[in-house]
Amino acid sequence: MTAIHELDMVQTLVDIAARDDDQAITKGSVGTVVAIATRPSLAYLVEFADEDGRTLAMPWMLPGQLRAAQSCNRRARRG
Repeated sequence: MTAIHELDMVQTLVDIAARDDDQAITKGSVGTVVAIATRPSLAYLVEFADEDGRTLAMPWMLPGQLRAAQSCNRRARRG
């Protein structure tokens, strides 16, 4: 498994439901890791933005919910 670091691009392996002010994000969307937590367990804060750079969602995600993005479209798909 490829190590994921801050500012890496990642791709979702699951749909992310809308929550609070965040929009729903569909499986396969690409976002940027903006923070990493190690306690109580490993988690990544990922920002998903539209083509104009506006934030659509910024959920905390677990390692099993994402993967390092190799080369893919940066645009998040709205759910």
